[in-house]
Amino acid sequence: MNKLKKQLEKLTESEISDSITLMKESIERLFAAKKFKVLDVKNNTSKHNVKGVYLITTNEKITYVGKTRTGTIGSRLRDHVNIKERSDLNQMIKQHENFPQEIKEYDVQYIKISEGRERGRVENFIISILNPPFNKIEY
Repeated sequence: MNKLKKQLEKLTESEISDSITLMKESIERLFAAKKFKVLDVKNNTSKHNVKGVYLITTNEKITYVGKTRTGTIGSRLRDHVNIKERSDLNQMIKQHENFPQEIKEYDVQYIKISEGRERGRVENFIISILNPPFNKIEY
């Protein structure tokens, strides 16, 4: 029997259920989190000095889910707005003409998650459930 199959067999139904419950709780916390304008967070990074997972919305539609890596929510949103790269929010907006075309129309909600691996797990779970249009699917 291969090693992967042995690892899978070691997982109990309870462990799987507990993991799903934790992910569901994270989604609920994120949806219940206070909303801020993306530009307000970008312009006041010191007030949003936590690591975590965030949700960008417009007109109550979820457009993007992300996480911090080494920085904070404030610095990550600043990068989304200022840095011209693949995660540039301006470019994401332009690629989706059916959404408002100005950043001032976008809100962000976030939850604090200190541990990096957990941030990645929560971000990936939420993306897989919600399939936000601004998140790129990489194969």
